[in-house]
Amino acid sequence: MTDPQGFILIVDDDPDLREIITLKLTKAGFRVEQAENGEDGISNAKKLQPDLVLMHVRMLKKSGIEALLKMK
Repeated sequence: MTDPQGFILIVDDDPDLREIITLKLTKAGFRVEQAENGEDGISNAKKLQPDLVLMHVRMLKKSGIEALLKMK
């Protein structure tokens, strides 16, 4: 499914921050999905194929850098 504004995956271990970003992007017309850690982010990115991934660098289970390297 292609969205007119695009599809964004947000990966962050802070649920409040994920929710704030999701609300702002959804209001702007983007389709948004969330992941709460790097491992879930990798899985969701492979499965969902987002147009853009916004990821926090410092996370407990797997850092954003580690997740990025796996996604490449």
